[in-house]
Amino acid sequence: MLIALVFSFFALTAFAQQGNDQKIKAWRVATITDKLNLTPDESAAFWPIYNERESKIQALRKSLNAEKRGIANKSDEEIEAFILKQLETQKEIVDINIEYFHKMKDILPMRKIAKLQNAEKEFQKMLLEKMQEMRKERMQNRQNGFNKGPRG
Repeated sequence: MLIALVFSFFALTAFAQQGNDQKIKAWRVATITDKLNLTPDESAAFWPIYNERESKIQALRKSLNAEKRGIANKSDEEIEAFILKQLETQKEIVDINIEYFHKMKDILPMRKIAKLQNAEKEFQKMLLEKMQEMRKERMQNRQNGFNKGPRG
């Protein structure tokens, strides 16, 4: 439990000090490390593999998102090709997950691997909530700024 608090503290500190991408990565590492209860040795072996998997999946999604732009203006044939590419990309992501499952099972107990998907979902939920909270704060700050009027 103490380890979880320490990781949370460092994650929140990092969130306040670094660029958004780095904050999110630090928070993800802290959250998943805590949820899986990774030992230092497990963590050292796990994160390079996890990050490699994530990079491959992100590259596929980025490529697909680039093609998604302007879909409304495309012909039916182009839309069909895009849908088929979307399905093929989903298949490739499943293949990547299977490949990395086999790599992870060499370094982590099966029970920890089984917790990974839920830990990722929990992190995404927490991140979404944090982003909504920050957005709400920005809106309130803007409203408060408009309501103060000119200073004089």
